[in-house]
Amino acid sequence: MQAAAAGPRSAPASAHNAGLKASDQNPLTTSPGSTRNESSQPSDQSAHTTSPTAPLGSAAPSSSFPGYRIVSTAGLVGTYGEPFIASLGATNLQSSVVGMAGTPDGSGYWLVAGDGGVFAFGDAGFHGSLSGQTLQRDVVGIASTPDGGGYWEVGADGGVFAFGDAGFIGSLPGLGVNVSNIVGAVPTLF
Repeated sequence: MQAAAAGPRSAPASAHNAGLKASDQNPLTTSPGSTRNESSQPSDQSAHTTSPTAPLGSAAPSSSFPGYRIVSTAGLVGTYGEPFIASLGATNLQSSVVGMAGTPDGSGYWLVAGDGGVFAFGDAGFHGSLSGQTLQRDVVGIASTPDGGGYWEVGADGGVFAFGDAGFIGSLPGLGVNVSNIVGAVPTLF
């Protein structure tokens, strides 16, 4: 993937970027012509910038760069002090993006949609998804394993779904706990 074109950048003023100078901001970046293929990169190798057209869904820091990435519910990724990798761009999503998790080296990330679909970019490996499965509640977040070899998806009911080298230790429905207001998960270091 090519990085977004260098040069002056500006973003619309909002509560999300309050306190940042225009030179510190980067509008959400898209990669036009992307397709919904969860196991591959977007098909278009070029990138351009656009204004956000959907509410922001999540943010993910990395350990290698002094910044962060944000993602909109439409899958548009904005970078702040981080290299641009890719975005869902003009992809027609079946469900809104609800979460983002970065790889340990900051060279990739996963996006997760409410239907459990996972999109892997950069050095983030695709290890499976819940897309097409019947879920009790929507997926609300994703968390990567410390080595980046897997991830967990978490549902609004506290259901946890492990992929790759992510271990399954338990979930709220498995304990008989009935909730519907879970909003995310964070891995513990081990």
